[in-house]
Amino acid sequence: MKKYTFFSLFAFLLTTGGNLFGQDYNDYNAPFFNGRLPSAKSEAMGRVQVSSYDGAFSAFYNPASIFLTKGLNSSFSYSSPYYMVRKANYNFYGLTYNFNKLGSISFSRFHFSYGEKFYMTSASDPADYSKSYTPTTSNYTLSYAKEFLSNFSIGINLNLYIDKYFNKSFKTYPVDIGLLKIISISHRNNNKQKLNFGASVKNVFGARVSILDHKESLPIVLRLGSSYEVSFLKQDYLPNLFLFGMGFHLEYEDILKFKYKSGIKLGAEFSLFELLFLRLGYYSFNQDPSPSNGRDKLTDFTFGFGIQLPVNEFVKKEIPLTLYLDMTSLEQPSYIKGFDEWDNFTNYSIKIKWNL
Repeated sequence: MKKYTFFSLFAFLLTTGGNLFGQDYNDYNAPFFNGRLPSAKSEAMGRVQVSSYDGAFSAFYNPASIFLTKGLNSSFSYSSPYYMVRKANYNFYGLTYNFNKLGSISFSRFHFSYGEKFYMTSASDPADYSKSYTPTTSNYTLSYAKEFLSNFSIGINLNLYIDKYFNKSFKTYPVDIGLLKIISISHRNNNKQKLNFGASVKNVFGARVSILDHKESLPIVLRLGSSYEVSFLKQDYLPNLFLFGMGFHLEYEDILKFKYKSGIKLGAEFSLFELLFLRLGYYSFNQDPSPSNGRDKLTDFTFGFGIQLPVNEFVKKEIPLTLYLDMTSLEQPSYIKGFDEWDNFTNYSIKIKWNL
């Protein structure tokens, strides 16, 4: 009975918590919240990820998915630029470990920097440019997930969000929640199929950050999605790897208490020998069309590549190490009509898995 009460409370927070606790969002810190994502894999697949696993990156999209961690996982990424701010960059690092029946835990940091100095003057001396600062945003996350029913997990993120402006730090403590359900359709030696359903809410209690003499609401982001994954045709020469694999993802995202930036995301992944990966995607979000040349939709097709190196498959000595290298280079979508000649942005991701 207590378990069902807990699930009911969780479902209530997931579906209505943001609307109950949050205040209207005014597009604060758009480069951080609506700029680059940590994972090159997600960027390549239309920004989907809520219903699948992607190493330590997973906690960013859905804390419940880290229960799929096996052993010790670490993830790193770097992305740049952000439109005309050529030195702007994003970086991520995370570490995830599975304690079996006790659940999985993760620590991560996602960081954005303008990469350029801004200069400050004072009313007493407007010509004094001796003081400077570089605006940055950092989000530190401690995540926990546990499987409460068979292939059904619940997760939580405890965040420390820090903005740095004017050589001062402004902090708040958002909370994220998520759930993930996996349905195994078939699992034979030569074939496996599964259907995943995921949901998450970032900043479920509507945290706000105090900036000097006013408060800004952070976005409350709802993500709902599903994915279908299939792998088949094992062979004798690489007996632990499937010859072909495919995955298809559908996701809905909405910034609650904000009129814009809700939309649909689609992603697909194709693998060969579980060594080479091709990823494709598409997304479409509604936008504020009020500027005279503003677009009412932000849409884009995406693509990227990945390599998996299972060391244990290629050396005689038992080394339970797997390396993943992912990358994408995409055009920066234009928010206005008549101009879309922005430089590409790139995202490079590295994942390391050690099956303890």
